[in-house]
Amino acid sequence: LTYCLLHRTEEMERSLNLAIKYNPENYWAIHWLGGLYYYRGDFLKAIDCLLQTKEMLGDFNSKSSSLELRRMELNTLRLYRSLAALGFYEEGKVFETQWLEVSGEDFRGSIYNQLWANIINRKFEQAYQLALQYLDNASVIPNFYEFLCIDFMFMKNYTEAENICIAKKELDKSNGIKSSPVSNYLLGFTLLKTGKKVEAEKYFKSAIHYCDTLLINHPELSLPDHYFVTTDRFWVFPYFILTCSYSALGNKGKALESMRFLRKNYLANDIQVITFLKYFPMLDNIRNEPEFREYLNEAETHYNAEHKKVEELLREEGIIR
Repeated sequence: LTYCLLHRTEEMERSLNLAIKYNPENYWAIHWLGGLYYYRGDFLKAIDCLLQTKEMLGDFNSKSSSLELRRMELNTLRLYRSLAALGFYEEGKVFETQWLEVSGEDFRGSIYNQLWANIINRKFEQAYQLALQYLDNASVIPNFYEFLCIDFMFMKNYTEAENICIAKKELDKSNGIKSSPVSNYLLGFTLLKTGKKVEAEKYFKSAIHYCDTLLINHPELSLPDHYFVTTDRFWVFPYFILTCSYSALGNKGKALESMRFLRKNYLANDIQVITFLKYFPMLDNIRNEPEFREYLNEAETHYNAEHKKVEELLREEGIIR
């Protein structure tokens, strides 16, 4: 994990393979090796590692130790997220049910993951209807407001997207919490689309400054995390935020410059990447640029090839019948 945090992937892979060589039953090393594969976009190997880990951990029962239960929970959760992020929406739901059993009915985590699974699989109305059921609990569900804002943006309902972003800012203020600058690019776009250009530019400026400062002070963050969290974190990756912000502001040169770093450094081209590149309205200004089309084609080609391989594995395992 130290190598993981330091983004030293070669040392991480070498260490994990050594651990497995000396102890083939080291299921947790296999699990983390899968995370590294996912980060690299080798989704077939990633899912295979998760399935191997699941088999080694065994079934949930009263005799399982607390450590085993925690590892079952994490592995099953990552199976659910990974399958959803690879376009296997229905198959992923089976593992979500198993994860809830192990996690003790964690409704907050469940809604978080269901919202994201719906959004990236372009089930926007389903995401909205799900969110409506949990508005009273919105403050305790991670990224609830941001996900709902993104959902509204995909549906081009910018007034509601603005309202939900403002509601989150007001909630943070009333709770004495400093709002994260990460979501400022979302608010900036909703304000731009509802005719509040001056205010929108203020939020875009804040988002761009935050990302630039982050990348200067923490250059390791120019790469995504080396494990399964990449299944739901594309929208907060600094180069994605910069690409979207500059595109929305009409600065194609800076948008494409940021996109080059995004393309080079974010290798896990799963369905969330495809959905955002193809449909997220903040990218409309550069979507027809030849370089952008080339990036999208590369990402889609990679995703489709890996999706097919994973489908074959899931059929072999009886997960798809």
